[in-house]
Amino acid sequence: MKNKKLSKLINCRNIITISLLTFVNSSFADNTMNFNFSSQIPDGDYKNIVTTIVNPTRFQFMSSPSRNIGRIIPVGISVGGGVSYVNIPQSTTDSLNKYTDSANNFPSAIVIPRLIAKIDIPGGLDVAVNYATIPQSSIVLSGIAVQYSLFDPRLVPVSFALRGGYTRIQGFAPLDANSTNVEALLGAKLAILKPYVGVGNNWSNASTNITNQYVTLSKSLSWTETYGILGLQLSALLGLGVEAQISSSQTIYNAKLSIEI
Repeated sequence: MKNKKLSKLINCRNIITISLLTFVNSSFADNTMNFNFSSQIPDGDYKNIVTTIVNPTRFQFMSSPSRNIGRIIPVGISVGGGVSYVNIPQSTTDSLNKYTDSANNFPSAIVIPRLIAKIDIPGGLDVAVNYATIPQSSIVLSGIAVQYSLFDPRLVPVSFALRGGYTRIQGFAPLDANSTNVEALLGAKLAILKPYVGVGNNWSNASTNITNQYVTLSKSLSWTETYGILGLQLSALLGLGVEAQISSSQTIYNAKLSIEI
């Protein structure tokens, strides 16, 4: 019986991986996110570029705020793959074309495939990690987060949680960046459906200190963004979640398929 369950989990993992890779490859086509700054850039245009790239990299749980009490063992475990998708505003494209060597080759949307793992410790505390390498770029993301859920889903069909996460962007020549975000969420449990809403805020920093064949450039920027969260999770052995994070500047769409143990 255990071998059959393990085989099913492995097959599910393979399906998740293949689906994500197919989606990502078809979305990026021949475009690339790699670029060099080719001239001095005004603060407003620098902000257009870095905020569009960094904001979607913030830590993503992509799940309802309720506890996972564990199906096989007392400690809940969730492992899976997710995708974040965001369109690139025209103002960002204009800034890229004017002040970098992207030559109209920057993608029209950013697609971030993520590996997501979460351990639910009894008592309502969760610890989660994100890891991603963004296709057609040198960007590597790594993040860690914690969540505290107030109610036990076995006793109360409503959930409330506070989350906090940290993400670091590495390996991206044009800039170094990091992001810290906090979220407060309210959810409900309707059979196997878990709708939820929430609000979040991220604080981000980005800096550029480069000398290349075009220019010597030193820039830095710190900013904050508030966003609303709408999500729905379908929980069985496989957890399927969809989510939108809406702010005044952009909307990030998330989807996740995970194995819940």
